[in-house]
Amino acid sequence: MKRIGLAVLALVLWSSTGLAVSVKTLNLVELVQRADRVFHGKCLTRESRGENASVPIVEYTFEVKKAIKGVAEGERVVFRQVDGSEVGEPGIPGVPQYAVGQELVLFLKKESRRGLTSPVGLGQGAFVVKKNGRREAEVVNFVRNRNLLIGLSEADQTAIAPQEFQALKPGQPIPLSHFSSLVARVVRFDRTENRSR
Repeated sequence: MKRIGLAVLALVLWSSTGLAVSVKTLNLVELVQRADRVFHGKCLTRESRGENASVPIVEYTFEVKKAIKGVAEGERVVFRQVDGSEVGEPGIPGVPQYAVGQELVLFLKKESRRGLTSPVGLGQGAFVVKKNGRREAEVVNFVRNRNLLIGLSEADQTAIAPQEFQALKPGQPIPLSHFSSLVARVVRFDRTENRSR
């Protein structure tokens, strides 16, 4: 019975005429809190797995360029997730996909019992690293950074310096160096808050 329920759910999500994937809006602090691993990395491999399964699975290997939470610098992170798709293509719409050679800052959830993970908040927790016109690295997530400041509590705001609020403009890319240091500070702040409770 459980298998049938999962298969029906997968078919509804998979169908190009099915419902769109709906995800709760998460701000930067919530992304950090819900992530098991956070890192800036480069995608080394992308391989399809479980081709005969009812839901397509992809295995990625990333090399960690900057470790932020739950990983080590230079580590190779291997993870599996449900394959994302474009409209009319196999896979689940809304699940980010990564290309070999692409650099991202990923906020990955803890792996499920089936060994699968995905970015926290799907596209909200996957930040593509690109160079701007001045050849400086910037990041933007799959929702154009529109979620990062929504619903921050006063306590959460203490983890973000006033000048950093200016860099977190919705719809705008954020310099990678600012973003990495800000996320690392939020991770430290979150650990301190959890210890004091």
